[in-house]
Amino acid sequence: MAGLDNTGESFLVEEDHEATKMWRYGIAVWKLPGVRESCLAWQMQFGFDVSFLVFLSWVRCVRHEAIEGDQVQRANAEISEWRELVIEPARKARKYVKAKDTKTKPELTDVFELLRAVELRSELREQVMLLRWWRSQEKIVGGSQGLVQSVKDYLSVVSRSPDLVDESELQRICGLIANIEA
Repeated sequence: MAGLDNTGESFLVEEDHEATKMWRYGIAVWKLPGVRESCLAWQMQFGFDVSFLVFLSWVRCVRHEAIEGDQVQRANAEISEWRELVIEPARKARKYVKAKDTKTKPELTDVFELLRAVELRSELREQVMLLRWWRSQEKIVGGSQGLVQSVKDYLSVVSRSPDLVDESELQRICGLIANIEA
């Protein structure tokens, strides 16, 4: 299994240059200070989907288009089954194998790497699905709300307690993302 990368680069969608750029943009988002930690905490607490954050920020900060309340809800509905039936089981299996301590049980390393690759490929496919869905939607250039509000709209869709998200941390993360060069 050596040779599987942990960035998803080997899974890029060659025929869709924008999806490739969005995936690489997402890797840059993930590397921002504190983003990984906050997103993983939100994932555990609220069912937050990092790929969805990448999609929201791509639409808002790179394409300069607004994605507002009902569109966020429809976009989430577009990929919720994929997330539930493909991504989450792959993530759960990967975490299970990792918890079995791949350092002391090297025979599990290949399984862990394969599951991580499946999870990454599934997340890439989710982003492609979202991007293709977005291309079919009527666009609002500019719009009245920024990335923070789009993320809040998303949290309202996936969480029963979206107001428990630390507002200052959400503002900080969105501010960092808004400054990424695409």
